[in-house]
Amino acid sequence: MTVHGMSGLLETLLETKILSPYKIGFKKTVSKDQACDLWMNLLKVFSKLVVLLRPGTTGRLSNSGEIQKAQKEFIRSAGTIAPFMKSMTGGNPFEFFVKKIDNKI
Repeated sequence: MTVHGMSGLLETLLETKILSPYKIGFKKTVSKDQACDLWMNLLKVFSKLVVLLRPGTTGRLSNSGEIQKAQKEFIRSAGTIAPFMKSMTGGNPFEFFVKKIDNKI
């Protein structure tokens, strides 16, 4: 559920479709430690929205309707905030992350 939620968020930030949600990767110049730091920094930005995924955890994976609903709510909320943040700062506050993604996997 989290993978698909983050994939939807990344599609908003990258302004393109994520080709493989389970194979989101970074460019070869990014080390494993750097990749971990990049993910942590991005998660900190959107950490308050992660609670929107909680209803999808009720009933485990058998509750596919609630899982999809929770993912959509997370993506919609993050997708609303991201463009707003881009316009307020005069630049892309997510550039530190998106410029290092390799979406060709």
